[in-house]
Amino acid sequence: MMTTEFLSSCYRAMIDQDQAILRTMSTIPKGEEQRLEDARQVILTGAGDSLAVAEYGAWVMQEVGIHAIAITPTVLNRLSLSPEDLVVGITASGRSLSTIHALEHMTNQGIRPVVLTDDPEGNAASLTDIQWSTQAGVDTYNIIPTAPTTTAMGFLLGLVSRLDDRYNEGIRLFLDGLPSIMDWAESVGQEIAQGISLQGVVCLLSEGANLATAHIGAMKLNEGALVRGVVVLREEFEHHGNLPSRDEDFIILISDSPRMREDSQYMHVLTETLELTAYNQYLPEKFRIETPAVQALANTIVMQMMGYYLILEHNPEMEWFRMPNAKAFRIY
Repeated sequence: MMTTEFLSSCYRAMIDQDQAILRTMSTIPKGEEQRLEDARQVILTGAGDSLAVAEYGAWVMQEVGIHAIAITPTVLNRLSLSPEDLVVGITASGRSLSTIHALEHMTNQGIRPVVLTDDPEGNAASLTDIQWSTQAGVDTYNIIPTAPTTTAMGFLLGLVSRLDDRYNEGIRLFLDGLPSIMDWAESVGQEIAQGISLQGVVCLLSEGANLATAHIGAMKLNEGALVRGVVVLREEFEHHGNLPSRDEDFIILISDSPRMREDSQYMHVLTETLELTAYNQYLPEKFRIETPAVQALANTIVMQMMGYYLILEHNPEMEWFRMPNAKAFRIY
């Protein structure tokens, strides 16, 4: 199928991210994990995909006993922090104005923030002498974010894994199996896209590390501007009858692997009791990755593929984002 240069660039970045993740996780500077261990608390912030990365990083850190939270840049500006706190500003392109303003505010408070970015020459990187760099290998950031997102997730996971070995086997299996995982993710992402109706709402349900995956999935749908994606906590969905209920609505339950009895019961309620169209997304056991934090990386690639193939099916002539909000609010 013929596509635009914009979509071709998006696909190249997405399909090459196996090498990007490997490059990034193998080049994390030694000793940087000590910053996490020494901090009174870790505050991660970002916008868009980068906020989802912040949520993911905070979850991984909390799992190993590090006091960490993820908040938006505007909320960060309201906090009273001390030099004992570690602030991590995440912006792949280095140009998110809200994140830059928050980091400037931290500097004015006497706090040396860390910038996690894919562009060491970007505006955000100039605000601090502590930079954590990813290696996404993209030619431009004017594309649907994929590799810069997963490499940032991989960086934070790799950093935390130096403080707790519970992740090491899962990371090894993930990196060794990336070519097969990429093939699987593309196939499943395309399958999910084919089940989505443009007349409905796509509701993504999850919890834990995969909640960040759900947020990224919703953003990929919303960036395509073909259908609305919303995120709901798995538990919260059980309480509210005004959430997706139309025939055209589509629910994606993103769960841990191996699939548990509770997951099967949840899907039964969705599809049989509520008679909703639903898909249970989880990493197959054949990959032998049992760590949810690592599984979330693989599931995120599925969500990226889903967003791309939905656009390819319904708007293959897409040349740029629909950006009335981004332009109106001047986010860059």
